[in-house]
Amino acid sequence: MRSSGTKTTVVRAGTYSIASVWRFNPSDSNETWVAYPGETVTLDGGSTGGVDLNNFLAGGVNHVTFEGLTFLNMGTAAMNIGGDDSITFGGTRF
Repeated sequence: MRSSGTKTTVVRAGTYSIASVWRFNPSDSNETWVAYPGETVTLDGGSTGGVDLNNFLAGGVNHVTFEGLTFLNMGTAAMNIGGDDSITFGGTRF
């Protein structure tokens, strides 16, 4: 998504491994990650992964939405958010 104009990703049913940290940066601002309607999407950190939206020094990550996703087995820094604006979790489970 960083190298294209696409800002919305619809994720189909399944379990997806994010065993390393999924790092966002300011170029990820205005992105939406949404489960396909009626389908179950699980992002599995395998006890070591996580989501890092904390990019304060680079100006923050703004207006990112996660809709209908399940985050499972995240590591110690499961969701790191700081210096950001308007991070939305709708119908999301942890």
